[in-house]
Amino acid sequence: NWKNLLVASVTFAVTWLLMSDMLFVEDIPPDPGRHRQGKEALYTKIIGNCRGGMQWPSDNKVWDCTPGSLDNAGCQAACDANPDCRAYDLPVSGQWRCCLFQAGNTGNGGSSRHCFVKLEARPYDATAGKCKERPYTFDRAESCDGWSSLTEVECWQKCQCNEQATNCPRKTCAAAMFYPAKGRCHLYSTCTKQFGGPATLLTSNDSLAAPDKEECGAKDSLAAPDMEVGDAEDSKQEQSASEAGNRAEYLPETGPLEPLDVQNLGSNVHGKKLLFVHLPKNAGSTIEAIANKGQIKWGLYRNMYKGQPFPPQFALGPYQKCNYWHTPPQYFPEPNPYSDPAFDAFCVVRDVWDRLLSEFKYARSHHPENFPTMPCNREGFNVYLEDKLAKLSRGRKFVSNCHFVPQTDFITGADGKVWCKHVINMENLVPKFNELMVQYNTNISLSDSEVVNKAADDQCPDLKDTSIESMLKIFSEANKRAIRKYYEKDFDLLGDPLLRALRTESDGFT
Repeated sequence: NWKNLLVASVTFAVTWLLMSDMLFVEDIPPDPGRHRQGKEALYTKIIGNCRGGMQWPSDNKVWDCTPGSLDNAGCQAACDANPDCRAYDLPVSGQWRCCLFQAGNTGNGGSSRHCFVKLEARPYDATAGKCKERPYTFDRAESCDGWSSLTEVECWQKCQCNEQATNCPRKTCAAAMFYPAKGRCHLYSTCTKQFGGPATLLTSNDSLAAPDKEECGAKDSLAAPDMEVGDAEDSKQEQSASEAGNRAEYLPETGPLEPLDVQNLGSNVHGKKLLFVHLPKNAGSTIEAIANKGQIKWGLYRNMYKGQPFPPQFALGPYQKCNYWHTPPQYFPEPNPYSDPAFDAFCVVRDVWDRLLSEFKYARSHHPENFPTMPCNREGFNVYLEDKLAKLSRGRKFVSNCHFVPQTDFITGADGKVWCKHVINMENLVPKFNELMVQYNTNISLSDSEVVNKAADDQCPDLKDTSIESMLKIFSEANKRAIRKYYEKDFDLLGDPLLRALRTESDGFT
């Protein structure tokens, strides 16, 4: 009769909507083996062993593996239960040996384990619900179906970076929908919130600044076209190394990798040889190029250690990857070449103000496509710097390929371990570098002409004058305060010439 026909028709319509119009109703119970995202603390997964942070006072080790063999949920529960735990790591495969870590530890880029770092606050708002609109990452006719097997944080990163799912269009993401049961993730270009249901709706808040193009682009390439890789010499050296085959480690199937070549390195009276720690924007590219001409492989050209090739980049945090030659020694995976007792490490440091200004000038001159409307003057510099300082203050320590990491982090680890034995100030680079090479019987040297590069000054004539009087005017007062706070340890090491100038000027009036 007509009633049975009506019931059948309604049943068919509802079924069709569920299957084809994507109401996203899932009744699959949460998988206890998956990374939990409920009321417990939220963690973000970073590639590698957790390293580089505080030690446990009981045995002076960074790890505490007493929880034993646990699955992901069990290991997170162990970390949640320990008030001093800020991270845990687990093997990628095999035995699930759970290790806990204190603050400051993060993934070091290794391939055997994953480090889950506790977030103090979600970098987005998460509520039960979805958007009224249809997600642009779902179109059954085009085999477009978003992503699966993600964590909640990874789903949000897809939205923040406007990533394109397989067979789906690329649009600007306004919100993300995440299903914990299977780690499913879909994106919306517009969102009218509807609360309730099994899904978690992820929308923006102000706890973490949105990633810029360089951070999103860095995930899939060593140096994306819109990524600030540093100065022109960095780019030229990378291109030269690639053409010469020095980066064969990125394609292991092409043949054996080039080992760390020490036969041309001399040694000091104690039999120690030298390694170089590359601090971005501190003449690192020049030093590596000079050494390479002498068949000494430092930095970019040192691509493996004890048969273990370095990955092109180390994943050090959300949206943050750094080239291996820009990564502070404390974050290197084991075996760590900087821990080798046969070597002493040296590095070059630079005035904090001068380094930050140099970073902007080279980024602006070498990648003008990233700054279509930003002038290369005081106003543009302070806008640029304000954005970077905001990211740093929100925990993105490794932004811009580690170019803004405090210099002291390259020298000393969070546990007090000294990684760089010989620290050379940029002001005395040439004589001190040459003295050190003589001390270690290493047959290379620098000249003043090899260090100077005026390419960026030609592009930014308004920022060419770096005298103390000019620098006092170039930096805005708000940025000065933020810089002194964030780089406090660098100023303790190197001094603050701008502050000294102000004190001297003040003394002159008393």
